[in-house]
Order: sequence, then structure tokens, then C-alpha cells
Amino acid sequence: MSRGVRPPALPEPWFSAALSAGLLSAATSQLGLGLLAFIALVPLLRAIDDDPRPWRAAAAGWLCGALFFGVALAWVPLAGFRGVLLAVPIAYALVLASSLAIYAAALAWLRRRDRALCFAIAPLLWVALEYARSQGTLGYPWHHLGYALAGHPPLIQLASIGGVPALSLWIAGVSSALVALRHAPRRAVALAAALIAAPLPLAMRDTTAADTISIAAVQPNVQAPGRSEDARFRANLATLLELTDEATRAGPELIVWPESAYERSIRNGPDPLLGAIAHHYGTPLLTGAWRVASGARPALYNSAILVDRSGGIAVAGDKVHPVPFYEATPATFVEQFAARFVAWPGRFRPAERPGLVWLERRAAPPLAVGVLICLDSSYPGLARELRARGARLLVEISNESLTGEWSADQHAHVSRLRAVESGLPMVRVANVGPTEWIDAYGRVVARLGNGETAATRKLPVAIEPPPYVYLGDAPTLAAGLLPPLLLLRGRRAVARKRSQPPQRKETRS
Repeated sequence: MSRGVRPPALPEPWFSAALSAGLLSAATSQLGLGLLAFIALVPLLRAIDDDPRPWRAAAAGWLCGALFFGVALAWVPLAGFRGVLLAVPIAYALVLASSLAIYAAALAWLRRRDRALCFAIAPLLWVALEYARSQGTLGYPWHHLGYALAGHPPLIQLASIGGVPALSLWIAGVSSALVALRHAPRRAVALAAALIAAPLPLAMRDTTAADTISIAAVQPNVQAPGRSEDARFRANLATLLELTDEATRAGPELIVWPESAYERSIRNGPDPLLGAIAHHYGTPLLTGAWRVASGARPALYNSAILVDRSGGIAVAGDKVHPVPFYEATPATFVEQFAARFVAWPGRFRPAERPGLVWLERRAAPPLAVGVLICLDSSYPGLARELRARGARLLVEISNESLTGEWSADQHAHVSRLRAVESGLPMVRVANVGPTEWIDAYGRVVARLGNGETAATRKLPVAIEPPPYVYLGDAPTLAAGLLPPLLLLRGRRAVARKRSQPPQRKETRS
């Protein structure tokens, strides 16, 4: 390039959108940079503040979303998508990006009418769109702002009151306040600072527990290609048993194998081999397996099976949210139409509710165990339901052998928030890792990295049910509506005062 010739300048809204996307990706991809989430939306919101034309804001928001969700779904090609199928995650990312386009355009429209109201509503609108895009069969429940703080247990205790939406509201509120208060009076700055700091005292709450339960987790690291072939069954089972021998030396009260670890279909009635394994160890065994439900139309479920010490078998739970296309049978009209033209790999039926099973203990009363299978842990309502039904421990079994370490680490961080929201300890047992023992405050008590390994660790028992179990997202909605309602009330009071005629002072003659 010759001297004096400069490259074309990147327009401010596009640069701001790209910067926000980078900060969002760094914070929510669990790279140890979760605190960046508090400023992740600042560049995009400032661009909207400086140039509130809705069409430009929508374009900038869409670019931010396309970059952000493109990075978030970068692991999908590792899951076996090749050729034409690579268009599926790309198209999905572009559709998800439309939520940020709507977000930016709506804020720009508000900004042209009332600047203060725009930034008061911005956090609530962000949380509403996070909630909307996580609904339905093809919903995307990952990469909410609140998950960025999963690596900082003191900061996620707000989730015990309002769940991950409350954390997202808090984080988005900080970014919004940083932009809105650039020219605000000192009184407004002090009020905003008080609202932002309000959740911090929750970090100081008591985090002690007396009783514990000892759980053995087996992580066999069985790789995906051909793992379910009959010829590999004996070798895979031998790996599981060898690792279980090592883990059970510490005398656990429960052995957990990961999702789909037992690669034979379970039908109604006992399974002699599984029964013999549990009887040999003298310890209840919970394992992932494929279950065939009998009936006029036999159905296949991705299940968790609990085998007691005597060899008796109980269905601990079935997967409520099989992975669309890859696992789930075509359910919607669009999926059934598509299945006519492509080889649809999904064979599993979704369960109606998560599983709850009773665990017999040697020296303690039976314990109610709630079971989440892989993707089910991404849905807060399932863990809340299990706690309301009496669960005292959560067990999550997963298998991310296809998706890689990046996806597995993100999934593990999601699981930590389910523990805080429900007030339940959780053991997360994965096929390739990481495997984690998580207490009811979201702290990782013990962790196994990726690879073939096993261990027995103790977990504190459940604490009292937190408010989120019974109130759900109501506290978050109330907190999000508070700033705009206070602002509107103040505006009306000022308007009434200005509309009143000035009172004349009486003078004495």
C-alpha cells in the first residue's frame, strides 16, 4: 500500500457490533473471562445511543448476533455435520441473530422518543429475548449472559432468587447503566450504583452443610465412531468395570456411569448382566442406557437405569429433550416433512417429565434423586420441578464424545447454575469429561478433566429450597420492571407539578 493511502474506515455501528460480539463470545464461552460480560453490551448500546436510526441499529444488532452465535455454534461441525448439512448450523446462527436485530431496533425506536426509558427497558428486553429464543423444540437455551458468571460462585447466588434470568438482567443492567449515565446527574448515578450493587450481599450467605453423600463417577472416554457396535460392547464394558473397580475402593453409596454407557437396549423386566454388576459391587448403579418401552407402537428412549444392590432394576428417568435431528424423532410438521427427503438419524422419543428415583443407603434414610440427561440440564424448569417433587440430589449423565472439549466445558458451566437455582448438590458424570461434583452453591467440590478416569468424592446434601424453586421467574420480572416504572412515575409527578398554576403569595396591606 502506497504512503498516504488509508484503508477505508469501519463505520461506527458495525465496529461496535463486532466488538460487542467479541466480548459476548469471550465471556460466555467459558474462557475464564466471564467478568467481561458486564461490559459486553456497552459498544452496541453506545452505538444505538449515538445513532438511533432503527434500520442502522437493526443491521448492527444482526451483525453482532451473527458473529456471536457463529462463534457459539463453531463446535457443531465436530458433531459429524458435513457437506450440505453444514448449512444447518450456519442458517441456525443467522436466525438466532435476528433476536439481536429486534433488540437493537426496538431500543433505537425508544431512544428517539425517550433516552432514559430506552436504557431502563434495555436489560428487561434482553432477558425477554433470551427467554424467547430458548423455547420450543428448536430453542437455543445456551449462551445466556448469566452463564458467563458460572466460574465465579459468589456472584451467581442471585440465581437462587431469580435463576439465570436474574443474572442476565443484572449483567445487562450494568452495561445499560454505563451507557445511560454518561450525562446523568449525580443523584441518578448514585441510584443506579445502588441497584447494581444490590445482589452482592447474597455472596456472603452461609454455605455450610453437615451431611454428605459419597458418589463414584466413572468417565470411560469411549469415542464416538462405532461405539455402539456389538463388536465393541465387551471392550467398552471392560473399560467401565476396570474404572469402577478403582473408584469403588473408597466405598461409595452410589456408582454413576454416563449417558448411553450400557450399550444394550433395556426392555421391561430385569437385565441379568446389569443386575450381576450391581450385586458384585454391593452398591447401587445408575447408568445411561437405551430403553425400549413395550406397547402397540414400541418406543425407544434415552434413559437412566438404577440397579439396586440385589440386582433389581428401576427406570430412573428418560431424556426430556433429545437433541433435535441428531437424537429426536421428527415431531413437528416441518421435521416430518424434512424426514421424507433426508436420512433422519434421530430415533428417541422425548419424555414428558424428568425422572425421580429413590436411592437406598446403608446408614441413612433413602434419598430422592432427580435425574437430568445431558441437554435436560440446560432447562431450569426441569431442575425446579425435581426439587418441588422432593429431590435431594441431582445426577446429570452426559455424553459429548462428538462435540469436543469446548462444548463440554460450556455444558458443565450450565450445570452449576441448576444446582444454585434448586439448592441441590449435583454430580455431573460425562463420557469424555469434564465430570464434576457440584455443591448446592454452584461450587465445584471435585473435578475430573477430559480422558479415561474415575473417582469417588463426597458431596454435601441439599440445602433448604431457595425462592426460585417456588417463585420461578417472577422476581426477575418484578426487578426488571422496577426501573422503568420508577422512571415513569417520576416523569408523571414532574409533569403534574409543572401543569399546576403557580400560587400567588398573599401580601399584607
